[in-house]
Amino acid sequence: MPGVRADQLYRISTWLKEGVAHHQAGNLQQAERSYRQILGLDPRHPAAHNNLGDIAFRLRRFSPAGKHFQQALAGAPGTRQYAENLAKCQYILGDWEALRAMGEGPHAGSATLSLLMSRAFGVRHGQKVFCVGCNKTGTTSIERALADLGFRMGLQSRGERLARDWRKQDFRRIVQLAETADAFQDIPFSLPGTYRALDSHFPGAKFILTIRDDPEQWYRSITSFHSKIMTGGTRLPMADDLRKFEYGYPGFSWEICQWVFGATEESPYDKGRCIDSYMRHNHAVERYFKDRPQDLLVINVSQPDAMRRLCDFLGREWKGQQVPHLNKT
Repeated sequence: MPGVRADQLYRISTWLKEGVAHHQAGNLQQAERSYRQILGLDPRHPAAHNNLGDIAFRLRRFSPAGKHFQQALAGAPGTRQYAENLAKCQYILGDWEALRAMGEGPHAGSATLSLLMSRAFGVRHGQKVFCVGCNKTGTTSIERALADLGFRMGLQSRGERLARDWRKQDFRRIVQLAETADAFQDIPFSLPGTYRALDSHFPGAKFILTIRDDPEQWYRSITSFHSKIMTGGTRLPMADDLRKFEYGYPGFSWEICQWVFGATEESPYDKGRCIDSYMRHNHAVERYFKDRPQDLLVINVSQPDAMRRLCDFLGREWKGQQVPHLNKT
């Protein structure tokens, strides 16, 4: 380690052992503190950067994780683990160009890289299923139901990284993502208008519009869920809570609330605007497919016949199973 004295090497070794012990025990804050102490003496230390990247990855902070993995690989370019960790971030972040370069580079023989490349650039043919219902309408339950029926589900976290593409109405990377698996749900597939681009690019695709009993029930569900994850259920999140909430990328939750619900600084969850956005989206989807009932299933997953209707719609055998109810609020 150029520029690091012998006594500092001993301290770095000690901190690394302590950090790894905390890391393995699940004490991520203590582990992070040890690794950052290392970087204070050796800012390019590969193992410290890799382990900080792993912590960020576990916390779904994919952008910071990718930067740490890049630093680790720059410091130790021959270390396959660092290359694989970076590739996982590139896959989730939708950085396909970088992932392709990684998959064709010095570590091309890695089984992990080969799998990521296959997932990123394969599955272009076969039946496509898109759940286009708003968030908190049973989309997670539909995801599980589709997986149980044998559909290969797309990576949700990767899709969420494309919200700004949707905002610009640039669907190229969203279509690329839709070529990586059989079925998809949540953002950006649940956002207004995405279904039109997907329908154009994937003739014969099936679309599922999940709904709640009524708009009031949906509003209670989404506000309760956001309150639970952002403020511990004590109150509705405000604009600053949404900006600071660590999910997707910095500012993701605030952007989505602005774009979809028309959120303002003073009233991020105005009931009238939120319910209007929910109803507009549902009506637009139903209107678009009004002459093609074979391509759209409108479904309430809480209904007892939901799984049978889903199986019939997708041409799968119904064996008496029910839709699993997940993320209930």
